[in-house]
Amino acid sequence: MPVQRTALGIISGNRDPGQQISPYARGKIMGVHLAGKTPTEVALGLQLERSTVRYTI
Repeated sequence: MPVQRTALGIISGNRDPGQQISPYARGKIMGVHLAGKTPTEVALGLQLERSTVRYTI
């Protein structure tokens, strides 16, 4: 079982490989993309893998 974080604690940007991204993160990806950014720019700005961004778009 994963370690529980403390209430209102800092959320780590590190995810386990193969773990799904949250609906909020998907919304951020789509919002930045719809604002005219390329998948590469989205990935760099949100610190995600480019393949994750391209799959989501």
